Amino acid sequence: MDVLGSSGLILRNLSLVQNNLATDAHTLATGLRVNSAADDPSGYAIAQTIQSKINGLQQSVQSVQTASNLLDVVDGALSNVELILQRIRSLIVESRSDINSLSDVQNIQTEIDQLLLEINKISQNTTFNGLSLLSGKYDTGQGISSVPYGATQVDNLILAPGGYAGTSTVVNSQLPGYGSGPGPLVVPGDGTPGSPGVPPVGSFTPALMIFQVLGYSANQIDPNTGINVGPGVLVQFTAYSKSPSMGAAPTFIDQEAVPINSGPITSSYATPGSYTSGGGAPGASLFNFTIANLTQADVGATIAFISTNGTPPNPSGQALNVNDGGQEGTIVPIDIPSVSTNALNISDISVLPTADVNLYNQIIGQNSSNVVPAGDAEIRVDAALQQVNAVRAVIGAQAVSLQEDGSNDSVAALNLTTTVSNIRDANIGATVTDFTKQQILTQVGNQLLSQIEVSASGLTSLLIGALGGGAAGAKG
Repeated sequence: MDVLGSSGLILRNLSLVQNNLATDAHTLATGLRVNSAADDPSGYAIAQTIQSKINGLQQSVQSVQTASNLLDVVDGALSNVELILQRIRSLIVESRSDINSLSDVQNIQTEIDQLLLEINKISQNTTFNGLSLLSGKYDTGQGISSVPYGATQVDNLILAPGGYAGTSTVVNSQLPGYGSGPGPLVVPGDGTPGSPGVPPVGSFTPALMIFQVLGYSANQIDPNTGINVGPGVLVQFTAYSKSPSMGAAPTFIDQEAVPINSGPITSSYATPGSYTSGGGAPGASLFNFTIANLTQADVGATIAFISTNGTPPNPSGQALNVNDGGQEGTIVPIDIPSVSTNALNISDISVLPTADVNLYNQIIGQNSSNVVPAGDAEIRVDAALQQVNAVRAVIGAQAVSLQEDGSNDSVAALNLTTTVSNIRDANIGATVTDFTKQQILTQVGNQLLSQIEVSASGLTSLLIGALGGGAAGAKG
């Protein structure tokens, strides 16, 4: 009987069983099939690579949530700015009542000035983690605050639907009451500001401009020249601007006699200086225009335009970049425009009555009505409200985009986690079954060793007995 050979075989198998039993115990204790590279070299390497991507995606989800919180701060500040603008607009409307005394209007202007300061305070002090959000630092001017200069038609001194014209581009508008043809208007130059009173070629002064046909006479006398133009209409042109290039007063008023049925009027307006074709001192260039043929039926017609300086893209502005993809290069830019009063073009709005200047830059009196400056203020505040609404829409769209990015990253991280789980996680049922099997094999092996030990002991006794009996016979 090969006792030693059987014992060695059992011991070797028991060693293997013990190793398997230890592996199963480790697997059940950790829940992982792959605990080290030795368990599955290629699987371990794949799982670690995927795990690094999961960690990046999870961090991106956190970064996106932080960016969403930042945009909530921006939107809250813009909401306050919007409320302030609404209050300013209400004050402007209140100021346009004739029952207000000059002192009342001054008090209204004082409150408007304080509210404008509050807008600038919000613009300067809205921060997140030390970042000044509404100061313009993160304003690239792409599609929000960057606009070309141009002229927009306004209706009854309230901003009407319209748009900006590009450089030297005609704004074609049907002029009510001015015959049957369109009246092209061209804003001259590129909007480059010039020296006060002497704008260089290519510049113009933004202003509110109003055309009015005041009356008709069979012998219309031109107020500036004293010439009798015969049957004609008296046209008044009013321009209002706080620009110093307007001359001695912010409101320019000029009246011209225009013969009826004399064809379309094409000329340029400047102040002080009347129509540039009619002479006068060089002044602030306003815009070029063509008005259709005027007749007696046009008396009472009014049309108004507001021109604006362009806002170029901010060369020093940079987008606020947020990593939203879990790896280098996957970023989403956030553009946050400035909402200062300068950016909103309302820093110098006023509802106070102004002095008037004539064609020759001579002050012709103090106007008792504030309808023109208040109208200009209302138009610009309405435009500022539209701009803030547009900014809030963009901020909201960016917030939605970030939420979608965060949701996408969460789904990607979940799917990749499932992949790592498939590679590394243990099959608990199969592992428990194998663990039980190894325990049974261990018990069986130990029992076999015990039996072999008993068998070996018995065989040894027989051999010793046999050898003892033979020795006694030999002695006898």
